[in-house]
Amino acid sequence: MKVQVSMTLEFNAKDLKSYMADLGCENETVADYVRSYAISAIPEMLSENLRDNGYQSTVDVTKSNY
Repeated sequence: MKVQVSMTLEFNAKDLKSYMADLGCENETVADYVRSYAISAIPEMLSENLRDNGYQSTVDVTKSNY
């Protein structure tokens, strides 16, 4: 099954910029960092929840506009 997800996130940009500096990724824009984080983290989190509950399914990104 494929599900398209679209969302808008609201966050404290100052804190996120500081966090990104701590990670050493100041060359990436905040918007690009948030997009890449969401694209990579959400499928992994859902896959992990499935595994933790006895399922062997994985969630993969099949298409991204990023």
